[in-house]
Amino acid sequence: MSNQKETSYNASDVLAWAGSQPAPVSWSDPEYLFSGLLIPAFGAFGVVGNILNLTILSWRYNKREINVLERGALLGLIALAVSDLCFCLGILPGAVFYDSKAKFSAKTFHYYYQLYGVYLHDVFIKISTWLTVVIATARYVAICHPLKARIFAGLFATKVAIVVTYAAWFLLLSPILWSYHVYHYEAASQNVSFFLLDIGQFAANAPFRLSFTYLWALLGYFFPVVVLAFCNIKLIRALRESVKWRECSARNAPSGREGNTRITSTLVCLIAMFIVLVSPSELLHFYLDVAQPETYASTKLAILSVNLLQTVNFSFHFVLYCAVNVTFRRTIVNAYYCLLAKVRRSPKQRGLQYSRSISLTRGPTNTFKSVETQV
Repeated sequence: MSNQKETSYNASDVLAWAGSQPAPVSWSDPEYLFSGLLIPAFGAFGVVGNILNLTILSWRYNKREINVLERGALLGLIALAVSDLCFCLGILPGAVFYDSKAKFSAKTFHYYYQLYGVYLHDVFIKISTWLTVVIATARYVAICHPLKARIFAGLFATKVAIVVTYAAWFLLLSPILWSYHVYHYEAASQNVSFFLLDIGQFAANAPFRLSFTYLWALLGYFFPVVVLAFCNIKLIRALRESVKWRECSARNAPSGREGNTRITSTLVCLIAMFIVLVSPSELLHFYLDVAQPETYASTKLAILSVNLLQTVNFSFHFVLYCAVNVTFRRTIVNAYYCLLAKVRRSPKQRGLQYSRSISLTRGPTNTFKSVETQV
């Protein structure tokens, strides 16, 4: 990717860049306020939240009493939490590298973040989108077509769908890797050596780039939104029928049915949250990529605002689970009190409890032996 031949930059521009200093940070700059502060802050919250999601969902996934269909839904939510976590980790460097650069004195972390950050950012957005589609479709099949559920919504089918989703989007978005072309400029007389980022083959080929823009928009947003809207309507109807069934039934529904209802309610809110928060960003970026306006100054604030909404979607799933799912919330509270009890317990008390547990364990054995001796 590196090239030391003649570049499109002239010597005066290169030397001017070499002596230039970064612009001072200003709180009145919207790009710094959004990309440098708010979005990384929500990203940090998302990192913590998604780690908690992984912990709670994995614990629930490993419980024996849940059925196969619920286990498949939990596996999909776990894969979604992994993708959301990677997305949130990817936007944290924006707190330092919120502005784009074209000149680098060395191949630093900022250099690689500039080259590959957009690719990874888009990959995990599309993966999270399609994992939501996988979970929603499996839930729709499990509820509306129960006879086909174990084939299309079982644990094996969910695992295959997750692997295919991750691999497919890493491959489909690979042309973004050629968005930049790197020139290595060296001038021994001025003691200057640095790397310049120029427009790459993918960005320079307008018809090729536009074709992929339409493909990514179709597969990465428009088709998933149609599927999610359809599944959400069907799931909402199923939830209403479940409520009516409970009201008419003399006995309470089984615990497995209640667990399935909680997962369905969580998924309905998850889909609605995705459509509301992600759609503005996808639609605006699609318009800008297709229309190619001469200046982005008039839409700069809109771009930053919709990027913030998109970040909220991938960062606040933990808040959604706590607000909607009673089991999830109860598990967090129990885990908190267990951890608090362990922290407050002194080492002496822990040793005393351990000795008591040993004596209680040995007690019945000694009693049985004495009874046998008497007999």
